[in-house]
Amino acid sequence: MANLIDWYLVELQLRLDCDLPESRVEEILKEAEQHFQQSVRSRQEKNVSLEDAVEDAIREYGSPERVARAFLRAWPHRVLGMKPEWAAVAGSGVALFCWCFHWMTLGGYFDNFGETWQNGIAGIVGFAALALLFRAAQAGRRSHWAVVACTTLIFGAVSVPILSVWMIPNPDQKEEQGISRLHLSRDIASVERTIAKLGEYRDFMSRGIREYAAAASPADLSSDLRDPALAGRRFGDDWLIHIGGRERTFLVPYDGVFAEVDGRVWALLTSSSLINAKVEWLAKGPNDLAAIDRQQASLSQLLVSARQAQTGRLFFFDPRVYGEALVGLPLVLPLFLLDLAGYLASASRRRWLKRVFA
Repeated sequence: MANLIDWYLVELQLRLDCDLPESRVEEILKEAEQHFQQSVRSRQEKNVSLEDAVEDAIREYGSPERVARAFLRAWPHRVLGMKPEWAAVAGSGVALFCWCFHWMTLGGYFDNFGETWQNGIAGIVGFAALALLFRAAQAGRRSHWAVVACTTLIFGAVSVPILSVWMIPNPDQKEEQGISRLHLSRDIASVERTIAKLGEYRDFMSRGIREYAAAASPADLSSDLRDPALAGRRFGDDWLIHIGGRERTFLVPYDGVFAEVDGRVWALLTSSSLINAKVEWLAKGPNDLAAIDRQQASLSQLLVSARQAQTGRLFFFDPRVYGEALVGLPLVLPLFLLDLAGYLASASRRRWLKRVFA
């Protein structure tokens, strides 16, 4: 029966050696051995056989797995200098932020207009945060599902007032654009320039409709309606400048007009055929003029809200502003699964050691 206690101590040591200092492991093993000796002795004094006394003592003390887990959880483990619980908070919180950053910067109020390198960095940081969450569950020998759930709920709740104060929405419900309160003066000036640029586009397109309707040959057109580079330099459109100068290239209206608060406007394309260009101007020109009027009216409304914000007005609880941030909430399920995987990974590691060394 002494062999049974020795076996127990070996099993317990194998589970503790992975993560505890040698001195602490020896201390725990010594305490366990002393406990077994006293427990067996007290049972034998009650006329219990040695075999039954040893089995009862081990059963009362608990399995090596359960006892080792209790000591490991009590030990002050650290993950990047943090307790596992706080590491789980950091991992889940950063992962949620990076996920939401991806959605917020690809559309709506936070559109950063294709700055993919920022999303690449957010992706790398997000995967590192997931690894931190996994490691927190593994180091703490427990699932932090409650921590993950609370972090997600707090993230969603806090994002509503923060983003509501941060972004000034457009009163026009059809336009999901906004202005940041962090640089109101800059964006107000930018919107004013955009409205003025739309006015220039309107004059240009009105002239284009008239000239293309009457043109029998390219010679009947103004030079800036034949050469996209000229129009590109006028409106600051690098794409038109790049394509300009090519033989038999004509400007045509874009299918719709799109203006951004940062001053960029998409309103013109090109065609290689005068006949096709005449058709495009006839079909799309009037519609684009109406679209320009709508864009100017919409940006003017946004300008009014921005100026009200300068006087201290707050714009709370517009779901168009904070809705993108709440996209991160469904990520909670993968976070739960990753947290559980970290816990199971630590448990499977102990079973592997048992099979090898028992």
